[in-house]
Amino acid sequence: MTSSITEDPSLYTRGTGQTENVGQSMVQKHAEMLQQQLEENSVNSLTLLMPNLGSLTRILALKETNWDVDKTAIILRKFIVDQEDKLAPLQKKRQDIIDSIEEDDDEESSGSESGSPASASDRKRKSRKNKKKKSKDEKDEKKNRSTFGKYGIIRESDALSMDSEFSAWAMEIKKVDIEHLKPFERRTLFREFMEDYNAGTLPHKKYYDLAKYEQRRAAKAAAKGPAEKRSRVVEDEEALRKERAAQREKEARERYQQAYDEVKYGDKARDMKEQEMLRYQMNLAYKTGDRAKAQKIQERLMPDELKKK
Repeated sequence: MTSSITEDPSLYTRGTGQTENVGQSMVQKHAEMLQQQLEENSVNSLTLLMPNLGSLTRILALKETNWDVDKTAIILRKFIVDQEDKLAPLQKKRQDIIDSIEEDDDEESSGSESGSPASASDRKRKSRKNKKKKSKDEKDEKKNRSTFGKYGIIRESDALSMDSEFSAWAMEIKKVDIEHLKPFERRTLFREFMEDYNAGTLPHKKYYDLAKYEQRRAAKAAAKGPAEKRSRVVEDEEALRKERAAQREKEARERYQQAYDEVKYGDKARDMKEQEMLRYQMNLAYKTGDRAKAQKIQERLMPDELKKK
């Protein structure tokens, strides 16, 4: 039994110059499958990081960055901060529409279960409840707006300078030691800290400036005791401050070395991956009879010393 295939015949081959309708090539299927998996994984990861954005917005942003989740998240977060005044009314309107749809669904389901439409008193009660909820949400939104940027604005590039505050917040609030986190997990947790910092919603003022908080505490303790005790407290605080500063400097050097190693060996891995892809394309060109393309790729794969000769 035979069937006619109208796709591009260059995708179906068994060898050089022998084109046959034998089905889609395994290479093509595999490439499509890998691309589909990459797109699905990128969309899922970005959804977990930024669930409040619309799915279409996330997909379009991912396409612009070639499905790079980290770059997309940075771009979207910067856009949200820069365009907050314009985005807030749109997000509120979007949430109102979602709430309205959910309310209609609840009324229909309750009516279908009871076998009769909701009574007028029930509708009034629900209406009053929704108005209270809406009023509370508006108050919360106004409060968040008034506190946004109250203690300043930080970005992901401030991770090193905010290391002490971030470490204390993670240990005391999240019960997590950041030194045991992977780089991606650490970045994700810092983004959460950054959002609360910028919104002014951290649970304690010390997480905005730990050094200032400790100085103020030391000053209060010193003011309560005699001069000798005050001097001892100041010296202890100074020693503790120096110890913490030395520890932070040590951790910073270690993180810098780790980042350097990641970049160094990451570049080598990318170069090897690129060469592997070029060899694959060269072999495919030979198989499909495109010798000119194969020779160009072969020249790219040659070492620089041979190219100069």
